[in-house]
Amino acid sequence: LLSKTWRVYRIFTSGKKTKIVIKDHQLIAMVVILICIDLCYLTIWQLADPLKGKQILVRIEDSSQDLNTVIRYYNVLCSSQNSSIWLGIIYGMKLLLLVFGTFLAWETRYVTIPALNDSRYIGMSIYNTTLLCVIAIIISQFLGSQVDANFAVIAGFIIFGITVTMCLVFVPKV
Repeated sequence: LLSKTWRVYRIFTSGKKTKIVIKDHQLIAMVVILICIDLCYLTIWQLADPLKGKQILVRIEDSSQDLNTVIRYYNVLCSSQNSSIWLGIIYGMKLLLLVFGTFLAWETRYVTIPALNDSRYIGMSIYNTTLLCVIAIIISQFLGSQVDANFAVIAGFIIFGITVTMCLVFVPKV
């Protein structure tokens, strides 16, 4: 979505009278470059500060069936020594992409050419993604140790966001 909106932005803000052609393979290359940046970042993270499973004791209960048995509930958390820094960096990178996408969507909001008619819906999808990401991250930080609730909230936001994006991009074409 970001690369398609970037193409529309480049075409309509070039300021030149010459024809600008941005082919699909250039857009695909842009996406591949972004994926490679993520892969390099995650590889460096794993080599420099590998993730390790850490058991966190949640609660202890006495067994109701056997008085000599104690039940211990653990959560296993994958983390590294500096995981908050690594996560902050990747959140920052993704935030920059969302801000850039929001900027492109805002700049192309008045494009009315039928062949590029989906730029408005792509823009709404980017706004939707930005808003849902911010809300999900905030809620996730408050739910920290409540693993089930945290998983449900994040999964719900992901499913809702993808559904809305798919509807915004594909339903108008039907």
